[in-house]
Amino acid sequence: MATRPSFDLNLSGNLKENLQQLPERMQKPVIRRAMIRLAQPMVSAAQANIGDSVKTGRTQSRIIVSATLSRRQRRGAVKDKNVITVYMGVQPSRKAHLIEFGSGPRYHKTGKYVGQMPASPYLRPAFDGGAQPYLQGLGRVIGEEMEKTAARWSRKQMRQLNTRASKG
Repeated sequence: MATRPSFDLNLSGNLKENLQQLPERMQKPVIRRAMIRLAQPMVSAAQANIGDSVKTGRTQSRIIVSATLSRRQRRGAVKDKNVITVYMGVQPSRKAHLIEFGSGPRYHKTGKYVGQMPASPYLRPAFDGGAQPYLQGLGRVIGEEMEKTAARWSRKQMRQLNTRASKG
């Protein structure tokens, strides 16, 4: 089984201090939104890679970044409260894995040869090419997401204060 590419991220300095000023329930979503937003260039690169390689049908438009997996994909996934995971892949497709990894010779139950498919990777090159810019921009994007979240939170706090003042 192939290993899944991953990053370990340890926040420090001002970024960590600013993130800890938000309520705990808002901290992980900030990082998750930043990770998804920053992965969009990798999705575009994967779509461009697959468009060049083979006739793909709808596979190209189904490449997404998500924080969730389908029930079938969740089997065997490691659960850890301290880990924030974002997945890049193809929404359910019958041939996406064949395009990425190829196949050996295939035969029907009757013994009839039905061909083979050469590997034409599109996700892995997009990930490899986007990993360094992704890591370099992650702190900046987390900061931007923290500012947006803090603004939303302060607006919510002001609405609650106004509601309490009008009732009391």
